[in-house]
Amino acid sequence: MDKQKEPIFHLDEIEIVTIPRMKVAVFDRMSKEPEPETGGMAVKWLADHGVAPDYPYKLLGFDNYGHLETMNGRRRYTQYLAVPDGLSVDEEDNVMMFGGGRYARLMIEDPFTGDFPSGWSMLMKWARENGYRDKGVTCLIKGIKGRCWKSSETEPIPCGGRCWNSSEQAPCFEEIVTRSGVQYMDFYLPVIC
Repeated sequence: MDKQKEPIFHLDEIEIVTIPRMKVAVFDRMSKEPEPETGGMAVKWLADHGVAPDYPYKLLGFDNYGHLETMNGRRRYTQYLAVPDGLSVDEEDNVMMFGGGRYARLMIEDPFTGDFPSGWSMLMKWARENGYRDKGVTCLIKGIKGRCWKSSETEPIPCGGRCWNSSEQAPCFEEIVTRSGVQYMDFYLPVIC
């Protein structure tokens, strides 16, 4: 019997990275498989704005538990597309500023095999063990109760899955990237906002 392939969690390579403040277009969908839908919306948005198909875009995504509309196997997912520098946008483009900040990043190789969402609890455990425990706000990510972090708060604040309520907070999110021809999913947990 073949053993099911499992994702590779690069726990020894967790690092703190700084994500810059950036203008993002927001795409949101509720369905049984919302990730490809929001990703398709982002690619179409780029094409509609005259961006070349081979443009190396940055797409950050998260399950949006701030909207409790999970039913019949459907869930809400939101993706932020970094708007290319110099691209003009209109009011109806649903664009906002993403505050950026410092994040703990966990790389997951072969993310779509096995139980890759368990990486969230691994990343949260790492953050607690490395001194970030008392700087958080409570949130739900992929259905796992954990903590998102806000530098000025010591008391937990419920915030759904979006992990922010003001410009001082930032979302927990994931990003699919390719490095040296290998697909990874990076999980980002805010540590200082």
